[in-house]
Amino acid sequence: MNPIIEKIEKENLKKSMPPLPIGSQVKVTTRIIEEGKERQHHFTGILIAKQGRNIRSSITVRRLSGNTSLERVFFIHSPSVIKIEMLRKGIVRKSKLYYLRGKIGKETRIEEKTE
Repeated sequence: MNPIIEKIEKENLKKSMPPLPIGSQVKVTTRIIEEGKERQHHFTGILIAKQGRNIRSSITVRRLSGNTSLERVFFIHSPSVIKIEMLRKGIVRKSKLYYLRGKIGKETRIEEKTE
């Protein structure tokens, strides 16, 4: 890769990122600017996928709201993402949990890892 691009990417990488295993419940805090006002928005859900690496890395978080499921993709190193907290670790065997899309309610539960 071009050394200039590498240098720019290293400057913009976030230093303190917790390990994010697939199947864990995460809380993503983002910064939203509307009409000159700034506020924080929290999105809590199950981490179902991770893509990319370095500055291009992203995560897909899924949550259920009633009978409706919401999925959102976050770029980890984006300036709009303030922090990512891991609330619970889950025990899964797959790297992508897309099979949860067809399930509703208790079927979407993932066993919690206790240490």
